[in-house]
Amino acid sequence: MLTIETLCCGRIPIFIDTDCVLPYDFVIDQKKYCVWIDEK
Repeated sequence: MLTIETLCCGRIPIFIDTDCVLPYDFVIDQKKYCVWIDEK
């Protein structure tokens, strides 16, 4: 839920994809709500 908390604070969430599993990824499309950056 860090993405939602970050958005509520008026910030833009940035996620660096390191092949980790995000919480509630089966419910929330994280790529829709944050800037998604590949590790490479």
